[in-house]
Amino acid sequence: MSPKLAAQLWNLKEIYITENGASSEDVLTPDGHVYDSDRVMYLRNYSPNSTAPSAKTSRPRYFCWSLMDNYEWADGYAYRFGIHYVDFKTRSALPK
Repeated sequence: MSPKLAAQLWNLKEIYITENGASSEDVLTPDGHVYDSDRVMYLRNYSPNSTAPSAKTSRPRYFCWSLMDNYEWADGYAYRFGIHYVDFKTRSALPK
């Protein structure tokens, strides 16, 4: 359900969008970066800026899921969800 529809149906004053994100097969490149274009495009398309509820309600509060790559029950370590790349061997983190 869109934030706009939820605001109209239930007369909401605030909306919190939690755990919204996308998984990807992120690759650390030889130059030490993760070019995270899939996630960037996902977040651009689904950000609160593109789904603002209405003039009556404030802009939705948005929590990107997840801050760090982690183990997922269904996929293990195969897909990454975080906005920081985690090297599971060294436990270092790198912003994507």
